[in-house]
Amino acid sequence: MPKRRLQAGLQRLQHAEGIPRTRAIQHDGPREKQRFREEKAVRKTGNLDERHHHIFSTVAKATGLTEEDVIGDIFTDENEVLLKRFFMGGGLRSLLFFCQTKKANEVDQSQRDHKKQITLVTDKNALSEGTCIFFVKMIPTVPVTVAAEDAYVVGVFDGCGEKLFRSLQRLLNLLYHPVLQHTTNTLDQEVTKLGKEKIKEDVLYSLTLLASSLKVAHACILRRTVLRDLRGTDLVNLKNPTECFQAAKSPDVVNSAEKIMKIWIEQIQQFLQESSQIRKESEDLGPQAELEYWKCRQGNFGSLTDQIQGHNFCTVIFVLKAANSKMIKAWLQIDKLITERWNEARECVKYLESLNLYCQPLYSSDLLNMVKGLPALINVLKMINAISCYYNSSECMTAIFTKITNQMIKACRLYISEKGKESVWTQSQNVILKKLENCIKLNTEYQACFKRIKDKMAEIPEEKQFRFSEVFVFGKFNAFCNRLLKIKKLLNTITQYKRLLSSRLEGLLSPDTEGLQEMETTFKNLVASLQVASYNILDHRNLEFEESLMEFFANIEKIKIRFINILDDHFQATSSSHQALRFLAHVENLPLDGIQLADKYKQILVKYNKELDLISEKYQKERLDPPIPRNFAPIAGKISWARHLFKRIEEPILILKVKYGILKTAEGKKVVKKYNRVAQCLVTFEMMYHQAWLKQAFTVESCLRQKVLARDPVTQNLLVHFDLQLWALLRECDQLLKMGLELPLIGQVLVTKQSQFKNNRSLLQSLVEEDASLRNKIRLELEPLMKLHFQRLDKAFLPAFTTISWSSLNIQSFLQQTRAVLQDLNLLNDRANNLIQHCINEPFKEVSQAVFCEIPDGPVTLNDFLQRIQDLCATNTAIIQSKNLSAEDAANELLHLMLKDLMVDSNGAIQIVDSMKTDYSETGGTTVNHKENESTSYASEEINQEETKEIIGNAAIELLTFYSQSFIDAVTKAVRKNLEILRHSISGNTQTGIPDSPSVLLLAPPESKSSSKKKSSTCALFKIQVSLCIPHITIHPKLEEIQQAINQTANIIVTTTKGIGRWSPTPRTKVN
Repeated sequence: MPKRRLQAGLQRLQHAEGIPRTRAIQHDGPREKQRFREEKAVRKTGNLDERHHHIFSTVAKATGLTEEDVIGDIFTDENEVLLKRFFMGGGLRSLLFFCQTKKANEVDQSQRDHKKQITLVTDKNALSEGTCIFFVKMIPTVPVTVAAEDAYVVGVFDGCGEKLFRSLQRLLNLLYHPVLQHTTNTLDQEVTKLGKEKIKEDVLYSLTLLASSLKVAHACILRRTVLRDLRGTDLVNLKNPTECFQAAKSPDVVNSAEKIMKIWIEQIQQFLQESSQIRKESEDLGPQAELEYWKCRQGNFGSLTDQIQGHNFCTVIFVLKAANSKMIKAWLQIDKLITERWNEARECVKYLESLNLYCQPLYSSDLLNMVKGLPALINVLKMINAISCYYNSSECMTAIFTKITNQMIKACRLYISEKGKESVWTQSQNVILKKLENCIKLNTEYQACFKRIKDKMAEIPEEKQFRFSEVFVFGKFNAFCNRLLKIKKLLNTITQYKRLLSSRLEGLLSPDTEGLQEMETTFKNLVASLQVASYNILDHRNLEFEESLMEFFANIEKIKIRFINILDDHFQATSSSHQALRFLAHVENLPLDGIQLADKYKQILVKYNKELDLISEKYQKERLDPPIPRNFAPIAGKISWARHLFKRIEEPILILKVKYGILKTAEGKKVVKKYNRVAQCLVTFEMMYHQAWLKQAFTVESCLRQKVLARDPVTQNLLVHFDLQLWALLRECDQLLKMGLELPLIGQVLVTKQSQFKNNRSLLQSLVEEDASLRNKIRLELEPLMKLHFQRLDKAFLPAFTTISWSSLNIQSFLQQTRAVLQDLNLLNDRANNLIQHCINEPFKEVSQAVFCEIPDGPVTLNDFLQRIQDLCATNTAIIQSKNLSAEDAANELLHLMLKDLMVDSNGAIQIVDSMKTDYSETGGTTVNHKENESTSYASEEINQEETKEIIGNAAIELLTFYSQSFIDAVTKAVRKNLEILRHSISGNTQTGIPDSPSVLLLAPPESKSSSKKKSSTCALFKIQVSLCIPHITIHPKLEEIQQAINQTANIIVTTTKGIGRWSPTPRTKVN
């Protein structure tokens, strides 16, 4: 039957149709085999690729043969076609190779070392014995293009008889189950994480059930009882009951039948005796093992029943009944026993299979689902206990409950160790402690659920109750949880001492403390010895852990005693009660006993008593002139000094008040009295200075009424008038408020408006700096006209000297309007500077660099030289005249820019169009015109309108005259420069640069062929003709003519300025 089932599985695996039957390579003789192998070896070279070699090498490794031997046995024309169909998409999905040992008569002399034969199974129903090597494609429709192991699955199992099931079981348990268990990316990304885990657990559980079925099948085959057959007797030829009835008349036939029956009864009795023996099972088996046992028992009795119901057995029974043999009575007793045992096995299998549906969570590492499934699981056991005829005994219920408990323990171990991938030491402590706690909760919930169901069963007396030892069932789980509690205690102890030794009391112990480093090293060695232990720490039956644990805690106790001694030494070394209390605050939280804290607090009390005396002496010595902390105001600094002393005596006594009732002793009461006396002095000191400051704070109101600006009496520069007394009061209020002290009304106002005062002071300071910066940027020639515009700025600043104080409500309006005036004047100054720079100064610079005399590259005639000078002067004169006109227009535009907003009223006062007209008073909101004269230095002088216009006009004329004269200076500079160029060009000594130095007139003779090839080192200016009239030498033109031409050239350059017009002395812009 198992063989037929395996053949059916292979039919589903190999879906391709039309496959020929299994063929083994057979040949007639040794010579023919050798010749055939040589022909195939020659032919295979052009037909094999890397895919063939990969398959053949895999088969060779699995069978122990060489690749050439495998090719010689397998590679035929038919098998080549099958391999091609396997490689192509949509073809064969699987290939099965069987390795069988050849019989002795099939092995010739030349093949002594090749006693194995490889067979390729190609038929759906064909199945061979021997070692099977299978190749299964992962995706049938995808062709195999390269020799890649991810394209198909390769496996090997033994297919010889009952070994087949054992091989398949080992393949599932040792290969597929571990691989799938450790695989993470086996599902689509669309499936959620929880969905992936659920599918994965279902697949693994299905593989477990399949492996269990194979195990049962293997056990049934090994343990089945085969009754003796009828061969060699007269009973073989009996075909029907009539023949049996006739044969019963023969004593020999009856005698043979009784002998056979006797042998069968002995075989069956031996089988029943073996099946009735006490089972020897491992202590950690789960409920699946119980189901496997009863399935194997059912299979064995079923196999025996099939033989009893067979033809041979029925023939013997008919003969014996017909002969009225005494063996029938013995057989009926055996038959009744077999029937009862078979019914028992079938019923147990039925109930255990129904129970197995609820045992699936036990085979996963999900404790949450396990807890959820406990009620249903125990209810099924309750149902089996109530209605089962065979499986409701105390032995059976104890066995199944014990196996369920064993499986829970095994599941907890897998849960803690991440299915064997991690250990207790390789995971973080928080994670492992949570896992231990969950396992303990599982045990608690397991027993609580059992107790609830048992109590409900007790309410119904007629229902059958659970009758088994709960201590035996739950004792293993309790022992396992006790081991977990010890592990939990161990981990907590390791963590506590690790933090204790590494943190060194948060730095209170130095790294160089004697013995501390040695203790830390010892502790690390102890932990390492536990971590490298070979035993399983989660195995509660292993007592080596108990011994290691006792040794570990004994060494920890030694470390604790040494650490306490170090703490005592550091406590004695503390210099003050505050340090000692801080040290004990850290020590109190340590998981250490034997520190004797009460005695240490008594020592702190003695030390604190001495500190009270020192602080009292310090107060009496420094109370008249106490040291003020840095950046503190005087009053706030004194109060802070007193509070600091009070804090030094208050903190220790508040801690001692709640520690062991120390202050209730006689010494403690004396310390309390002394503390009250010193504290009263310090509090009185603080109150005295605070009350004195409250009375003094009201005098600062006059500072708020001071005007916001003033002038330096020496330099007359603007200054921000912010009284230092007001600034000191602000600091006092700010610091006293942080101390929680009461402030007067004026102090509260100052604190509320502190940011406003600082902001106004900063804005005023920026206005003063911008005013000074603007006045420094004014050009010297623009100062007369800019003074007229600064009168507007002076009027804008005027309220800061007369009406605006630090308590004014309209100070923001003043700041905004004054800044607007400053921005206007800055814009005016920038526009004037840009106009002067680009439209006046740059043209003047270009005029000063004008060229009137351009020296030719070579000597020229006098007429040519004069003509060149005249043309150049005429051209540049026109250019200079255009720049002259544009500069004059720019100067008048500058005057227009400076005078367009000026207006002289009937009283002669200079007004600015759209000038500021707001009167800044204490109440604000009143708008009047500033027509009355002010009694300050910023008021306009009392002159009439005509005189004022004359002053402004004179300033404008002066500015225009300044730039006109600057233009004349630029032209003069250009003329003088060109005359110097002419002089240097005529002079032979061009390097001297001295006006009165001797000169040499440079003349050039007429050009000739000989002279044209020679170049003089000094360039000549004029061409002359020299002739010899004996006894005279004549020069043409004459030196007088040359002198006259040079003078005429200088005259042309000088008279060039006559073509340049002068500026108009009167400005084009008038003052309104």
